[in-house]
Parts: sequence; structure tokens; C-alpha cells
Amino acid sequence: MGLAKIQRAHWRAKQRDKHGGEWQSSAFWAPACLAASVLLLLGGSLILAAGADRSQITHAAEYQRTAANADSPSGEPLPVGDIPGWHQEFADDFTTDVPLGSFPGAVSDKWDAYQDGWTDTSGNGTYYPSKVISIHNGVLNMYLHTENGIHMVAAPEPKIPTAVGSEGGLLYGRYVVRFRSDPIYGYKAAWLLWPDSEKWPGGGEIDFPEGHLDNTISAYMHRQNATSEADQDAFGTLASFRSWHTAITEWTSSSVTFILDGQTIGTSTRGIPNTPMHWVLQTETATDGVTPNDSAAGNVQIAWVAVYVPANTPAVAPPQPSSHSSSSATATPALAQAPTQAPTAPPATPTAATPPADADVSTPSAIESVALKAGIPAAVVALLSSVFVCTMHSRRKPGVHRHGSSRRHAPRHLYHKWDDH
Repeated sequence: MGLAKIQRAHWRAKQRDKHGGEWQSSAFWAPACLAASVLLLLGGSLILAAGADRSQITHAAEYQRTAANADSPSGEPLPVGDIPGWHQEFADDFTTDVPLGSFPGAVSDKWDAYQDGWTDTSGNGTYYPSKVISIHNGVLNMYLHTENGIHMVAAPEPKIPTAVGSEGGLLYGRYVVRFRSDPIYGYKAAWLLWPDSEKWPGGGEIDFPEGHLDNTISAYMHRQNATSEADQDAFGTLASFRSWHTAITEWTSSSVTFILDGQTIGTSTRGIPNTPMHWVLQTETATDGVTPNDSAAGNVQIAWVAVYVPANTPAVAPPQPSSHSSSSATATPALAQAPTQAPTAPPATPTAATPPADADVSTPSAIESVALKAGIPAAVVALLSSVFVCTMHSRRKPGVHRHGSSRRHAPRHLYHKWDDH
């Protein structure tokens, strides 16, 4: 941890506005989405019957079988040991308790976090691991809440033993996390791989899972040598943060693949970041101009994490490039100061929240849940995602400013561009 990270947290504050606006309700869209979903189900079933994408179906089936036989707080156990093509370097299923106010404490050999008092990306929140992070009952818990007007967030960082980068990063890897969250309005997850070079956007960036905690999960990859935030790939899903999910980011020299609950949601093959990057489970206030209510509060929970490196890869850092097509920012905004008055005493350590019951069937997460419970293959559910997310994008309130100064492109697989509202 050092000045570079403090500068990064503030310098990025006005760079990223990935999601915006709220959905409009309309009597027209519910039946339209339902009709389109039925058509896609029929078409998807025919495609599957013809043998399309058998590897994806097998992968999803293996995931579901593992989850069904699991005995862990989240319903799926920590994977232990090497897998084909990957050597496990780090794994933690949080068997050592750490009370609120003591993190990292007993797990300081494995974990670090952004320090108390650092301002988050939007500038509306303040990192306060001492008030937010605890470990109990086999779960790392982040209790997002407000004290004395301070919206408290956290960004834990695993310490990888064989890190090769100057900031504790690896050159390529497989990052796996088992997680869920309460639907907390005004907060988001942006769990990312960030370049140890601290050069952005030129050094690239990989984000998964990312999204508002009361909305759905997405993935992004910003390309190496990018000159703007828009030089990126993006992939959306129907999955909400409410239920337990397993997110996998596979980063190699030739591709970045995003896998959610056994289903590949997208793969990037152009402009792959090629310098060491470190993993940060950055959980913060929303970056679309929404400020959390003081009453907004809830738990973000992580059951386990695992990190792998490519098999038979020596742990040697490559030479750092002497120049970059996109240099780092020429000026860094003034650093925000920690609050002059300490917040009130922290609340009692929150208990692990129970995932809520299925939502109304008009929401993406409920459609996903109902489809899977009905035995519809994961690949068909992915087809449903395309029509639903595309339709919902077109339903944003007119006049809502979506992207700030840096515009994001819509997920490539949706074949849909944002309009200029």
C-alpha cells in the first residue's frame, strides 16, 4: 500500500461511469419481453438439440453438480489444488475469524485493504475497513453503511505469495470468487485487476464482477495501450447480486474469459493487458451520480477466493515497457483528507445475511432463477439475457446522463449501442 494507490483511488474518481439511470416501468414491455423470451427458448432448444456449444453445456452441468453436493456456507466448497492448465497459488475460505475493527489482524499474512479515510472512485464514499470488514462463520463480510454522514465502503486485497509485480500483481492468472450481496441502493462492486504500473487507461483493466448491488452483474476488459476508457469490451448478464454466484476471470496472453456459475458470458481476444496486475475486491458507492441514502445499508459476502497461475510458468516479472502509447495522467487531483472527526462506535458485527427469496418474475434475476429451476439449460438462459438486457437498455429514462465524460460501449454480444441521451 502506498502513495501510488492513494493517488489512483482519487485520480480515477471522475473516469468511470459505467451504469446510469433507472428502469422505467411500462405495461407494453412486460408482455413483449415474455413473448421474445418464449421465442428464444424455442429457438435455443433447437440449437442445443443440434449440438451447438456442447462444451459450454458440459461446463455448466459440472458446476451445477458441484454446487448440489457442496457443504459450505454458500452451497459450494472452495476448490483446492491444481486444475488442468493452472497451478493454484492462493486460496482462502475464511476459517479464521476477524471481528469488526480488527481487519486484517489475524489474516494479515493473506489480506490487506485500502486504508481508513481514502475516498472512493465517485468521491461520495470513504474506505473504512475498520468499520466495514469482518470475518465470521466462514464468510468475509463487508457491512456497507453510513455513520455521521460518511458512506463507508471497503476494498480488500489478497496477498499472492508468488506475486511478480511491484504492487503485488501477477502476469496472467485465473481469479475465482464466490460471493453474494444484499441489494443495497447507491453502492456497487468493481472487483478488478489493476495494472501494477499505475498507468491507466494505457495499462488496461479487467473488471468482474461489476455492477450496482441492486442490479445485475457485468464484466469489462479495458485494452492494453488504450487511449480512452471506451477502448474496451463489455458483457452483461441477467444475474443479480442477491444470490450466491461463482465468478471466474481467466487471463492469459491471448484472451480474457469471464465465467459466471459455469457459463462463459464473454471472451476478449484483442488488446489483452500484458503487464502484472493486482486483484482488488473494490466495493464502493455508485459512479453514476447516485448518492446513497444514509439509511441504505447491507452486507456483501465472500465465501471464498482462489487464485491460479498458468501451469509451468516461472514466477519472473517481464521487463517493464519504457514507454506507453497512453501515458498516465499528467496531474493528480489533491488527495482527500480522512474525516476530522472519527465516526461513532461501530455497530455490532453483522451476522451473515440470508439471501432473500426469489424476486418478482418481472426482474432479470427472477427470470434467471425460474428458468434454471425449470431445467432450462444455461446456454438458453444466456440467450434470454440478450433480449432482456437489450430491451431494458432501451427503456432508460430519457434525459438521464449515462456515461459522464467517458462513454462506455454496450456489451458487444448485445449488438446494441447506447443512444446519446
